[in-house]
Amino acid sequence: MPTDFSGLPFSGGIVIAGLIYAGASMLITGPTIGERVIEKSNWAPRCERVLQETTILENPAPVPAPLPDCSSLLGALFGADGAEFCGAYGGLLSPLTSQIEAQERKLADANQKRIELAASQSASRCSCAQTLVLEDRTSWALYAGSFRLVTPSAVRNLDGQLMSALSSPVCANGGGS
Repeated sequence: MPTDFSGLPFSGGIVIAGLIYAGASMLITGPTIGERVIEKSNWAPRCERVLQETTILENPAPVPAPLPDCSSLLGALFGADGAEFCGAYGGLLSPLTSQIEAQERKLADANQKRIELAASQSASRCSCAQTLVLEDRTSWALYAGSFRLVTPSAVRNLDGQLMSALSSPVCANGGGS
């Protein structure tokens, strides 16, 4: 049996118009306003800069080890006799020194590659965080549908939401790819 809406103080057309407006806010205006608000907040450049600075801080350049030379090893212990020995046989340590230098170069190159990889993934990670925040369509629809008079906490705390989404498992591993 159909429901009779004639006893309500408003017509069925108003209810239908309200539902259409809510649907448009949910599907069209909410996400559009959300994208514009995030873009206006300068999220992408700030996010990429933070990710690059964090990567550099987490991967400091390796501190080179002091290279052994004959006089530092034997000269201090044996005085003149050690210095005389180093003068005659000091070149024996050069292969060891070159191996240490080669290992330090490998460590520095690996560190630089980690930093470059993180920098190359920063844009996709930031975009992933933005997408996750925009998935909360209800908050953005309420914000857009009320002509920005009602600001839900998810919108009010936009930076916190974006940073939380950035560190989520979905975005933390290279942008959800």
